[in-house]
Amino acid sequence: MVPNVDNIITDFFEQKWNQGGVENVLNSTAYHIIREIMLQSFLQNPGATKRLLSTGDAIITHEKGGIYWKDAFPHALMSVRDEIRENYDNLVQFENSAITLLGGD
Repeated sequence: MVPNVDNIITDFFEQKWNQGGVENVLNSTAYHIIREIMLQSFLQNPGATKRLLSTGDAIITHEKGGIYWKDAFPHALMSVRDEIRENYDNLVQFENSAITLLGGD
């Protein structure tokens, strides 16, 4: 039987939380790996990037799941949004133009 990845992630971050709270979670290597995967995913998906950026400076929340899904996941999304906005502005403008030219959203 294949282990449930969601349960593995949740258990890991709950353990990190219990060892030192949210800062311990956000400083973990696992958090940074997941955040980088999210960043690369958004950079490869202009439609999703556009939707993420459309949230502006809103606080992103997630109500279900363990500590990771309630705290670290929204933090990672907002962090990725900020990085894209700050460092990939030209890329996003180009991709938005390409989406418009192709008739996409």
